[in-house]
This record gives sequence, structure tokens and C-alpha cells, in this order.
Amino acid sequence: MSELEVAVGLISGTPKVVVGLYSDNAGTVGTLLASGASTHIPAYGACCTLVTVHITSTAVTAGTQYWIGVTTDDTKAPDFTGVFQSSNDANTGGNEAAGSWFTFSNNWPAAAALGTVP
Repeated sequence: MSELEVAVGLISGTPKVVVGLYSDNAGTVGTLLASGASTHIPAYGACCTLVTVHITSTAVTAGTQYWIGVTTDDTKAPDFTGVFQSSNDANTGGNEAAGSWFTFSNNWPAAAALGTVP
């Protein structure tokens, strides 16, 4: 896997996010496997535009659950406010104020992990 895409929209502040690929930890977000940053974030509500980051090529296993997470860059964009565009019902992982990861049911944020089969 070498690219992550997320449907995140900018509400206000400095446009910069970090998008990461994470392992699964018993149904919630686990260890960070790879990440990349982007400052190209569309305005919230804009249709059909994605935030794309390139990551170090990362091997994944078919049939294994992974998580795509989006975090702010608190140093370079401490005033960033944004939101995921939703796609359908599912579970989302959250981590408020750098606490512990948790899951909750809501509209599923739209995201994709892309790469090639070796």
C-alpha cells in the first residue's frame, strides 16, 4: 500500500492534516504503520474531492482489518477545524484530546487505501 485517500473538509483554520494507516487492536485503532501529511484540503461540503497522501510502501494482509486515521498537526496547524464527509452507516474510531482510542456508531467516514499486489 502506498497511498491513502480521505474525504475530509476544512471548516476553518490552517489546512494541514496527517493521514495514517493503523493496525487493528481488538476492534479499535492500533499501532501506526505509516503516515503522510497534506495541506491540500477542500472546503467542507465540496463534492467529490479527496485529501491524498503518499506513504512509505506498506505490506498488508488480505482479510485483515486496518484503520485509516486523520489527525491534526498541533504544531503547524493548531487552529485546524475540519470534518469527514460521510458515506454510510458503520463504526468510527475516535481519540479526543490525545486520550485512548474508542469506537462509536455513526455515518462512516469516506476513505480508501490504495496500492498494488506484488
